[in-house]
Amino acid sequence: MSGFSQTVTQGSSGASTTNTNALQFTPDRLYDSGTIAPGQTYQVTINGIGTTLFFDPTYTWINGVVTSISQTTQSKPIQVSILPGSSVSQGSASQQNQFYQNGYYSPSDIQIVPGTTIIWINNDSVAHRILSGISTQKPDNPFVPDGKIDSGVIDSGKSFQVTINGTGIIRFFDPTYDWMNGIIVSLPPSSSKIIAAPSHNPILH
Repeated sequence: MSGFSQTVTQGSSGASTTNTNALQFTPDRLYDSGTIAPGQTYQVTINGIGTTLFFDPTYTWINGVVTSISQTTQSKPIQVSILPGSSVSQGSASQQNQFYQNGYYSPSDIQIVPGTTIIWINNDSVAHRILSGISTQKPDNPFVPDGKIDSGVIDSGKSFQVTINGTGIIRFFDPTYDWMNGIIVSLPPSSSKIIAAPSHNPILH
């Protein structure tokens, strides 16, 4: 991640210098709001990490600092149960609708952030296999493996785990029992903060 998404509502950024009389700033030209009229706002997205000073060049006592830090996400592993009896089609879960909450995996629809580990536990009485693939929209061969995930044989009572580091949508299925399918949606976390407030001073800033 590149850091928090920050929003600054007023001022220019720069590096501070001091003298014996007053706090002075030298603009670094990274951000310049132009004139902010009363009731108006200014915003900017800071994508990097570090410290940015902002100030009003006319009223240098109006100043502040934005600190942007790297954001890391600690995610607990997600357990997916391969349910007992899932090797027998229930005739209710459609191969064409991966968003259906079926009776073969619990959960079958999984939303995560990158870096999350997913653990499939085989609670059925027969062996299963987990592959990732692309939907073909064909009832006789609903998925084509894409090579991202391949568990090999998961015997009854055993488990398989994989860590998803990227973002995007991954469909998973059992190649022997192709009605058994689910979906993983991996999205990056986001965070934003509004720094300061709209100008309420009748004097322009």
